[in-house]
Amino acid sequence: MMKKDDRQISIRINGKETKLEEQDPARETAAAEDNEDEFQWVLPDQGNISKKVIDFQKHFEDRQHGQPIMNEEEERQGEPIFAGQRKRKRSGPFSQKKMSFTTFPKKVIYAILAAIIIGLIFGLLMLMLFTQKNIFSESMQKSEQSESLPTAAMKAGPLQLDLIVYVVQGGAYSTQDKGIEAMNNVKENGYAAVLDTNEDPMSMLIGVTLSNEAAGLLSDMYKQNGQDTYKYKKEVKLSNQEQFIEEQEVVLASGKQVYEKLLNITAYQLTEANPLNKEEWQEVKNQFQEWEQQLKGVSFEDSHAKQVEQFKTTLKEAVVSFHVYTTSNKKEELWKTEQLLLDTFIAYKNLLQ
Repeated sequence: MMKKDDRQISIRINGKETKLEEQDPARETAAAEDNEDEFQWVLPDQGNISKKVIDFQKHFEDRQHGQPIMNEEEERQGEPIFAGQRKRKRSGPFSQKKMSFTTFPKKVIYAILAAIIIGLIFGLLMLMLFTQKNIFSESMQKSEQSESLPTAAMKAGPLQLDLIVYVVQGGAYSTQDKGIEAMNNVKENGYAAVLDTNEDPMSMLIGVTLSNEAAGLLSDMYKQNGQDTYKYKKEVKLSNQEQFIEEQEVVLASGKQVYEKLLNITAYQLTEANPLNKEEWQEVKNQFQEWEQQLKGVSFEDSHAKQVEQFKTTLKEAVVSFHVYTTSNKKEELWKTEQLLLDTFIAYKNLLQ
């Protein structure tokens, strides 16, 4: 039997056999003790270790009393930070110490600019709106005043007093007797006629209108009844530019406007060209009443007073006659109105010349 001490272990590596001898435990222990005596252990400095130990109690007391707290970074920089005053690093678009216009987001800048532009536009619109409103109200007030007193806001003059009409002439006579005889014959047939003795030769007028069209219709009516006619444009102008003062010119121009409107209405009723416009007729009546009151406040010289009175009288009778026609619808009253309008034309012509 083999002894324990004689046991061996052999290992074959690459064809070579190697024998391992079992080591004695006692010998291994002795070798380890020898190595321990040879190695010198180096321990850190005890003073340095104490500096790495953090005294949390002292740290807490320093924070309560505001004592400077130093960390490793502050020790290197030499700038202590007091408790409660530790700075934090900012982040985001406003983290820089000094902000500039370029640091703002573009959306914020665009929103501010848009708000400013919209505010300016809105302010201008409101200003224009209220300004136009005031101008419109002032113009409306002026318009109402001009309608109530048509000549108050108008400075009259030779151009406002001049009258332009279209007349239908039934004949021309060298003597007044022949002219009067012809005029009476026309009236006896139920028509209108007047002899203008201030013309040479004397002309017998059988119609007066404001338009060439109405004069043509009236002329055709006479021709159908065997009356010779001749229509033409007639202008009545003020002979003396200093004949009237401004106040007198204003009131005469108002009367002329009433006369022109009544001429237009009557001509179209005689020729049956248009139906009666009741609103237009009511306007004529109102304007005549205002003019009649206005005329009472203006005085004329003796040389003109009689002619002005004749003009007012014939015009008033024409208005009354047309009013009778509108209520009775009698053709005789309409021809009477035309006769009075011819008389008013002669009276106004004599007034200006």
